[in-house]
Amino acid sequence: MLFGRQVLLERIVDRARDRRSTLLVSVPGAGGSAVLTAVAASLGTSVVHGSDAVEGVPFVPFAKLLASSGIDASDARTVYAQLAPWLADQFVVVDDAECLDLASSVLLSHAIRAGATVVAGVGDLAAVAPAFLDLTTTWDRDDLGPLDDDALLGLAAHRLGTEPDPSWAAGLLSRAAGLPAVAADLVAQALDHGLVLHRFRPGPRSLALRGHRFDALAPTGAELLAVLVLAGRLPLSSAAATDPVLADLTGRGLARVDDESLTPGGDLVIDVVLPQLVPERWPHLAGLGLTGLPDTRSWDDVRRRLCLLSGQEDDMQAILETGSWFLQWGRPDLCRHLVAERTEPVCLLLRARAYSAADGDAAEALALLDRAATSTDDPELLTSVAQEWGLLLRERMSDQTALRTRIAAVADRLPDGAARARVLAVIERRRAFVGEPQRPGGDLETHDASTRALSTVMAGELQRARQIVAETPAEPVGPDPAFERTMRALVEFLPVVYDGQMALARSMAEEEYRRARNEGGSGAGLWGYNRAKISLHSGQYHHTVELAIAAGKHLAWRDGTGLAMPCLALQVAGLARLGRLGEADRLVARFTPEERRLPRIAVGIARVEAERHRWSGHRAAAADAMARVGRQAITDGEAYSGVLALDEAFMLDPRADIAADLAAHADRSRLLTLCAARADAILRGDRRAVTAAAEQLESLPMPGRAAHLWRTAARLQREAGREAASRASLRRAEALMEQWSLPLWPEPTTVSADRLTQREWQVARRAASRMRSREIAEELGLSVRTVDNHLAACFRKLGVTRRDQLEGVLDVSVAPVDVEEDMLDL
Repeated sequence: MLFGRQVLLERIVDRARDRRSTLLVSVPGAGGSAVLTAVAASLGTSVVHGSDAVEGVPFVPFAKLLASSGIDASDARTVYAQLAPWLADQFVVVDDAECLDLASSVLLSHAIRAGATVVAGVGDLAAVAPAFLDLTTTWDRDDLGPLDDDALLGLAAHRLGTEPDPSWAAGLLSRAAGLPAVAADLVAQALDHGLVLHRFRPGPRSLALRGHRFDALAPTGAELLAVLVLAGRLPLSSAAATDPVLADLTGRGLARVDDESLTPGGDLVIDVVLPQLVPERWPHLAGLGLTGLPDTRSWDDVRRRLCLLSGQEDDMQAILETGSWFLQWGRPDLCRHLVAERTEPVCLLLRARAYSAADGDAAEALALLDRAATSTDDPELLTSVAQEWGLLLRERMSDQTALRTRIAAVADRLPDGAARARVLAVIERRRAFVGEPQRPGGDLETHDASTRALSTVMAGELQRARQIVAETPAEPVGPDPAFERTMRALVEFLPVVYDGQMALARSMAEEEYRRARNEGGSGAGLWGYNRAKISLHSGQYHHTVELAIAAGKHLAWRDGTGLAMPCLALQVAGLARLGRLGEADRLVARFTPEERRLPRIAVGIARVEAERHRWSGHRAAAADAMARVGRQAITDGEAYSGVLALDEAFMLDPRADIAADLAAHADRSRLLTLCAARADAILRGDRRAVTAAAEQLESLPMPGRAAHLWRTAARLQREAGREAASRASLRRAEALMEQWSLPLWPEPTTVSADRLTQREWQVARRAASRMRSREIAEELGLSVRTVDNHLAACFRKLGVTRRDQLEGVLDVSVAPVDVEEDMLDL
């Protein structure tokens, strides 16, 4: 699969079929060979590899073509005279054309003159023979540069079989520099090491793919490189940076000169060198780095680190910076060694962070954090401890109780002000994110502006939330500016969503998701969740499931929000709407009783119940399930989730009581005003008002609701005898469904050719669970032949050929219309 190169591939193939030749100039590692292989496959030929050339043996790259043509390769003149005309009628794809031996190069030139259509790839134009280049002056030329970030991450996800977490994805982008060959090598190493995606283990091969030469590095150069990586940067005047050694390192791409400083040649260089920096070498290497280090303030950070590692000083700031640096590079072992047996609060915090790494010990980390919290009154340190608590205690509702207790104890020790607000914000933000109801008289108060704005939005007070944001300084403050920027973006985003500006909201969510993913921040899970939620309310249920799965993987890595369970509820909702109730039920079983009471999770579960009713033909019961949970969500302070659940209830069963509930909340936002007006127009049978509402929903866009309303308008118009208008409205609905890939919801189920009979459904369900025909026959009281006949009918209707394919297609969309509800469990 060619990620980011498909357009180029199609362009080259189209040219070749039009008998136009192409010169593809590719930087090393950019994937030129993969493109040429795909071109050859599309044209039905094979690739001639110039790199196969053997000195003194002519035509080795063309050996396969010579064999297929039946031409004697022993006589060069015969080859030139016979193969070149034969190639004139062929497509010739050549990789590494600059590496062809002289005989092969002459043969290719003869073929070009004879009229052959050639696609030639070169990596180094300077190495190409001038005579060959002269023949390509009339060709089309494509320059193959680095891939963009999205294509590179798509390649990684395809090879991993899962979407990488944000931290690893950001590291991949910085290390690969857009080169798919480097990305593929790093992915292969991740797979070799059991998918430990929080660290990188590249070797000299990865460096070579980036153009860095690590082979045969002189001992003095290797030592200087180790000092440089340990220090982070060195002055060019340093005694360690002698001219010949420096020239060798920069020439190999292992170091670079930047503003009169010497720095490592990139993340890959640090990855390769860091394993050599065992603690036993720290004093020697740090001592070398200190020699000649300028005694100026601009070098204080380097001096602190080197003095610490050399054993000369014991500076807490240096310990925090150096330990955090080790953790950043996926070396919790070095961080633990740095602070081993130390009991200062900073050291306890670092040890906790090391233990809470992806392969660490969460229980030990929590114990260390608790010790750190009781042994310091420093506001910044306590804020960091609170944030780490929030990351560790993130899974179950019982964890949230423990987190709340810890936060309250810390907050009581802090004076009013910014530090107290940041600590309280850890739990308050979690409550707002998860949608936990306010506890009368028992909730923590916070003066943190972005958290207050978030809570205000969730309560449905959009104008007040906007005012809070407007009064908040634009520049983020606090120990985690990146998270503060994410919070500000979120409280600017949510009013846009709830006001119905879905095009803008979608754009904002995509932009923030891309930024968080590329920067490696934990915000990728948050924005992934919002992307999935937009898709759900747009009626794109397949997309909802895909996005919720991807967001869940981000959230599982480092979730500072508590959105993992609500994200799972979105996945449940999407599966339910697609009729995949068995899959949805298996996910629902993962929620604890306490979590099921959270409004967002309760709404997701209610969608499963409603779909079970709908598929069995009980639409009123389906509407009741959604209305009940919507009203409770509003009571619990989750205004928009609740009102939109009521709106779905009305779509299932247009009733006056539900329309009255919608009208009661119409003034909360423009979107809810529109939902209430739409319900009123449907109950009155006002064709013009229904059509106007459909136009507005389409313009937002909320395509699922708009398509449903166009179908409603078509029904009203048909009942009024306006057949032309009815057909036009149906075409609008169909166009929306095709444009947005929408499933039909919530129209009644109908009998169709691919729906199974009751008996076929019974047999297929058992076959999908790997029961054999004889076992099915005994359980249902049938003959084996009858069971096989039913299975054959199922295969024909469902478009499958084997039993192991049944599970993927056997959902309620193919179930009998009158199937009992308990039979819908797949």
